[in-house]
Parts: sequence; structure tokens; C-alpha cells
Amino acid sequence: MHATVKRLARAAFALLLVAMFASALVPAQAYAKEFHMMPVRISAELTEDGTLMVKEERTFSFKGSYSTVWWELSTEKTQGIEVTGAYVLYGDGRQQQLDEVPFKTSWRTSGGPGGFAYSVDRRADSVDPYIFFTAHDEYMTVVLEYEVYGIVSTYADVGELYWKFVGDGWAEPSSDVWLDLRLPLPPGHVAPEGEVRAWGHGSLEGTVAFGSNGVVQFHVPRVEPGAFAEARVVFPREWVAGVPTKHHYPGLSDIIEEETRWADEANRQRLLSGVALFGFVGLCVLALGLCVFAVVKERKASRPKFQDTYWRADPSGDHPAVVGALWNGKTMSPNDVAATLMALTNEGVLGLSAATVAGPDGAPRYELMLSLRGDKAAALTNPIDIELVRILFVEVAKGYDTLAFSALEAYSKAHPMEYYNLLTNWYALVKSQATTQGYFKRRSSPLRWVLWLAAPALFVLGLGASVVLLDPLPLFMALGTSAVIFVLIFLLPRHYGEAAEVYARSKALRKWLCDFSNLEEAIPADVTVWGRFLVYAALFGVSKQVVAQLRVVMPQIDADPQFASTHLPAYLWLHSYTSASGKPSMPFESLTTSVGSSIRVATSSSSSGGGGGGGFSGGGGGGGGGGGGGAR
Repeated sequence: MHATVKRLARAAFALLLVAMFASALVPAQAYAKEFHMMPVRISAELTEDGTLMVKEERTFSFKGSYSTVWWELSTEKTQGIEVTGAYVLYGDGRQQQLDEVPFKTSWRTSGGPGGFAYSVDRRADSVDPYIFFTAHDEYMTVVLEYEVYGIVSTYADVGELYWKFVGDGWAEPSSDVWLDLRLPLPPGHVAPEGEVRAWGHGSLEGTVAFGSNGVVQFHVPRVEPGAFAEARVVFPREWVAGVPTKHHYPGLSDIIEEETRWADEANRQRLLSGVALFGFVGLCVLALGLCVFAVVKERKASRPKFQDTYWRADPSGDHPAVVGALWNGKTMSPNDVAATLMALTNEGVLGLSAATVAGPDGAPRYELMLSLRGDKAAALTNPIDIELVRILFVEVAKGYDTLAFSALEAYSKAHPMEYYNLLTNWYALVKSQATTQGYFKRRSSPLRWVLWLAAPALFVLGLGASVVLLDPLPLFMALGTSAVIFVLIFLLPRHYGEAAEVYARSKALRKWLCDFSNLEEAIPADVTVWGRFLVYAALFGVSKQVVAQLRVVMPQIDADPQFASTHLPAYLWLHSYTSASGKPSMPFESLTTSVGSSIRVATSSSSSGGGGGGGFSGGGGGGGGGGGGGAR
């Protein structure tokens, strides 16, 4: 595999790891069956006698089959709750009115009366209405009507409604929650804002606004499980004349003082959260900018002097397999083996021929044979060549000086691990020479360590900031920044000095080999030069493109059977023969297939298992009502 492609693959893998790690932090969803609630619309009207008449509409998005939803309406700080009706609305506009049926305690965990109905489970500290229906993969709005008694507190000067309109017992988030609270204005009275004060408690993203005709509107974008949304409203005492006075002293000043304290704290939290949020975003942007700058500077510093588009000679004086080790990023490729054998064929150490044999149908077929010329082999000095010759003719051919390709393929299939181990030992020699040349030596780069530490550090900071600020933005920012930093790590230069020069010349040679017939220039006339070029074409994985062009500019390689054998023996590795089985066979492909198969087998064997409106405050929690609910 081309080293650049491998680096991009590693970068993609790093991104995948980040995504997998991020997904591991998100609670697993029950994909077979789940529900969501949005929007939630609550309209409540307070009467002169202190009764709060509520109509709550919750729109459910059901995935899977559902038959029940329920509320848990807490009676804390009330004189009781009475459910007055329920019905369901479908997405197509249909409405199904529900009749009440007696409740059975077994329905708390499963079952129901069957069909459409509602039932009320009256407990010591809550009233729990159950709504029964049938739904499957659809949207449905469930409407519940109920009345809350005794929830109004009265003082000498004001009346007070303190009510959790969304309790903390819901198992899923309640999204886009609206409460329209209508107060009991006297006939013909238009309430100025100065007569009514209202506060919201819970999410700091909530808002309070005053409408016309005594309506106070509360909005909360999202109420998380375990959280609540609460309304606190004070108004003239005479508006609830039917409610006996509970506290015979003024209460407004104490309420305002308490709410002011909570509002100041909430505003401080908003300010700190905003500063922290923008500070973290700025930190991510700054960190990313510094990292990009540093990587660009590092890449510029390591840029090779050779910048030409094409190179028309050997990339270096090294063995071709050593160049292949640099090209492939120190990973053994079948092309390294094939290129080495092609080079030995050019040098006359090996001979490649096709012996004629009778096929299954009696027609002549070719058996590809590799032969060793002992006198030439004895003169070899490079351990890379010596060891590969030993593997083929001592280990595989058992001492014979000829080796049929069919025998090599059979050996690689019958003994894949042994074959792989032999080639691994051979490749160790290749890497040793490449290391001696300094091709794998990385310049001491503190930047690489800084990036490796910066990415997880930012992620941890983002996670902590999201938990503290109750805002997912820092986590998302940290994830994105960390992912980019991980990519930058893999874009850091891997080659410095002479290694960078050889790699650049190799890229330029590969490009020339792919383009030479289309260039307006004379091609090399020395056939021996083309022998080396074919070796590099095989090494770089472009042999088919090169051969197709070579057959056009040098037609004699196919027209004259003796030409390639005499002048361009490496070409014999790239010529197709009809094998003994009757199928076309190319020696180069046959060899790389057997080597690649043994590598795959060997490397794939391991696995294991104020009250004037505005924003909410974070205080409160003292209101009556609340509770929660769920669906099944």
C-alpha cells in the first residue's frame, strides 16, 4: 500500500476511534423500542377559589409498539388532585375520547384493560393517571385534564401560586415545554405587570413573559430527567377571595428577597457559564490554530530539495526492496519480493522460462519455471538477495536449482505460516539496511508528543465543561478539535533528510512511469535502463500501466520472442502465459498472490472476543405538585 494512502487510512482510523469513544459516552438507546416527548403544551387556569384547572398535552413520538403512558402527579403541598378526563389525538387529526375504568394494581407494571381507556391509581402521596391506547411507530398527543386543589398560599397582601408544572420523575426529557397560566382577574380588569410578579425555576434556559388578560407564559426548551420546571406567581390577594388567609402577615417582600437572591445567583451562573463557554470555544480555536500552524511549519521544514514533477532514474543507489520499505512505510509488500526477483533476473542470477507440458485436453500448456544459475548466485554479496535465493531454492525447492511456480503456490498454501515466517526474516534484512540508511529515523519532534497530549486533554476538558455547564457544546467542540488534531498527527512528515529526498524521487519516478508515453520527449534507448524501470514499476504497483505503454513504444518485446529473453528479462515476469490448467498466468501476479495469501493468513489468525419576567433561576424546588411519568 502506498505510504500516503496508509497514513490517510490511519488518520481515518483515528477519527473512527474518537467517534467510537464519543458514542460510548452517550447512553445506549433502545433502538427496537423508544419514545420521545415534544412538544409539551400546558394550559392552566386559576380560579377565585384557588382551584388550578390544568390541561396538559404531551406529544409522544413512539418507535415500536406502545399501549400505556402514565403521569405521577405529586400531591405534595396541595389538598388533592382530581383527574377529570383524558383523550388522545392522532397525527391525522383523529380524536379518541377515553372512558375511565377502575384501576388494578397489577397495571402498575404491565397490562391494562385492553383498548382505549384511562384509569387513576390513587396513592398516599400522588395521583397517577394511566392512559391506555394502541400505537406503533407513530406520533400521538395524549391530553390529560385534572384539577389541583389547595395549591394557592395566601398572605395579608398577596396570593401565591407555587407549582411544579413538570416534575422530576420523568424518565425521558420533556422538550419544548410551554405553560400558559391564566390568573383570576376580576371582571373588566386588565392586569398591569406591576400587579403580577412571576418567576421560573429550573433550567437557566427557561423564560417568563406576560401576555394579555392575566396570562403568564413560561417556556423551557428542555427539561432533563431528574430536573423540574416550576412556576411561582404572586398577585393581589383579592383575586382569590374564595381562599382563606393562611398567613396573616405580608409575604411579598420576603418572596421578592428570596427570588432576588436566587435570580442574582442564576445571573452569576449565566455570566460564568457564558464566559466559560466562550473561553473554552476560544481555547479550542486557539489550540487548533496553533496546531495547524506548527504542523504546516514542520512540513515546510522537512520539504525535500527535489521538487520536480518527474524523475527518470533510480531513486537511490539502494537495493530496490530497501526503496520499497521506504515507499510502503516499513510494511512488507508482495511487490518487494517480486521486484527483488525481477532484479535478480535482470542480473542473470535467475532464469524464467515456460516449459511446454500436455494439458488435461492434450493441448500444449506452459509450466512456469524459475531456475538458479549457480555461478551468478555464488557472486551475490547483498544479504537481501542471498536470503531470498536461499528461501526459494533451499527451503521450498529442497536444494534443486529449478522451481516450478505451481510448486511455490502449493508450498505457500500448505505451509502459510512457515512461508510467512521465512519472508518475515528476509524482510528484517531489508528493514535493517533501510534503517542503516536512516530511512526510518524520525527527527526528535516534541510537536508530535504535544499533539498526542493536547487531543485527549482537550477532550477531557470539554467533557468536564459540559458536565459543569450542563451544555453539550464544549464536548462537541472538544470532539471536533481533538479529531482534527488526531488527523494532524498523522499528517506530520514521516521522512526527513535523505529519506525525504529518496521518497520524493520515488514519487516522481512513479509518475513518469505512468506518463512517459504521453510526454513530448525521447524515451531512454538503453534497454538495460528499462529493465530497472520495470523493477520499480512492479515495486510501485504500476507495472500494468508501464507494460501497456512499453508495448506501444517498443513493439519488439512481443514481436520477437527472443528479444525480451536476451535484452529485457525482467519483462518475462510481466508477460502472460497459458498455464497447465489452461488459465492465463503472469509470473508477477502468481508470485504476489502466493506471498499476499500467506501474509493475510498469518496476520488474520488472532481475534478475541424580581418577578418581572425574563429568565429562570436555578433555585426553587419548594412548589407543590410535580412528579413524573413514563410509557410502555
